[in-house]
Amino acid sequence: MSIFDSAKRISLGGLTLLIVLLATTAYAQHTGDLGQAPPPPPGPGSLTVQLVGDANPDTNPDALVGISIALYALGPDGTPGLANGETDATGAFTFTGISNDPAIVYLVGARYADIPFGERIAFDAGATTARIEIPVSQPTDVISGVSLSEVRTRVDWMGDRIIVTEILRLESTGDRVIQVPASDAGPSILERTLPANAKDFNAGPTSIGDELAEIDGRVRFFGPLYPGEQRIEYQFSVPVDRKTDAVRFPITLREAAGRVIIVAGTNGIDVSGRGLVPSRELASDTGETLASWARPGLRAGESLEVGLVLPESRFDPTALTIPRTDVWVDLDDTRLDANVDLQFEVAPGAPISGTTAAPLLHITVPDGAELQGVAPEAESMGLIPTEDGGFDVIGPIGPGEHSLAYSYRIASRPDGVALNMRFPREVETLNVLIADTGLALDSDRLHRRRPFRNRTKLSPSRGLQRRHG
Repeated sequence: MSIFDSAKRISLGGLTLLIVLLATTAYAQHTGDLGQAPPPPPGPGSLTVQLVGDANPDTNPDALVGISIALYALGPDGTPGLANGETDATGAFTFTGISNDPAIVYLVGARYADIPFGERIAFDAGATTARIEIPVSQPTDVISGVSLSEVRTRVDWMGDRIIVTEILRLESTGDRVIQVPASDAGPSILERTLPANAKDFNAGPTSIGDELAEIDGRVRFFGPLYPGEQRIEYQFSVPVDRKTDAVRFPITLREAAGRVIIVAGTNGIDVSGRGLVPSRELASDTGETLASWARPGLRAGESLEVGLVLPESRFDPTALTIPRTDVWVDLDDTRLDANVDLQFEVAPGAPISGTTAAPLLHITVPDGAELQGVAPEAESMGLIPTEDGGFDVIGPIGPGEHSLAYSYRIASRPDGVALNMRFPREVETLNVLIADTGLALDSDRLHRRRPFRNRTKLSPSRGLQRRHG
């Protein structure tokens, strides 16, 4: 009886690919919980972290002793690493045996007086030692020397709604962190009144860990606000009137703003509002050119009514086809990582868009898998997470060729992993590309292609392909 006969197969009507481990010694070893990041890459480097601030020999000599230090390593390929330490009698800790690769960015954090402080650093080329100082201090609840220099509002059309992402640039001239108690009735550092029909409020990625809350239709920021410039980010949605394809919403802040910028995240959106004039084009994180409008500023309590007119669109799911999909698979003794590149085309004509009830595509992940992320350039397609662990694609999406890349992870078993891959539409050509590290492969619906070398991997890869029909 072969190993395939004894292995358990899973099939739910999709394409099933069974991958079996033949020799665990051929794989990198991972220890601990899969949800925990591995240690930073090893090497000859040492990084000394020195806290500076509140220690006073007379009144508070041990203020900087025993403070937890976290070191987060981010490699050029996105691979994370995590290590921890605790400061000594001098308020310092040295991480040793870490990589001195200048391409690795190290984020160093400390929590002092319940306030997170942090800095980033990279090794100089050829250096094996590095040192960084992190200023820390007791916070103050006195709100003074704070100004709002800019409100930047980005609008993205997503089917039956507009996603509004706002970044507020605050400046603090003081030398201490400002933190006030979070409460409904107490003071806040900043307050923004949301539109009456706003939904789906959430803090943006740069505001994770901030005391930022939506209370009775108002966004309130309680801190921490650090000396210098700081960005506060949040997001909400407003519905689209599909009869007119128009949207109106107000921008109202308790504080005066130095300037207001509106950015059209979806091409073709026309923006209007009192005092708004076309401004220079901006580049998105993915390099896309975006139109913008600006006005000099906004008085405290003044409301700016922003009007949006959406470009022409169509609801035609049949205009979307998937000629090719590539799935890159890596397997070791603890987990399988899959990177999917779904390449699709939209027929000529106006952009296509769906709704939350009728999305253009519904992306699922295999049973037992956990979605790890989506490529940044795909976020403009209007992605909404779903309860099954996947996500819907709402649009709008213009005509032409597009790529939707995402990744997922599955814990492996001693007898292998069964991949039950399901796709939202018929895929004309499916390529499954597997790192050749001693795996036994079994599939009755794929045929093997010749091996090739992947420039991002040390080992050769093997390809399996299935064509429609």
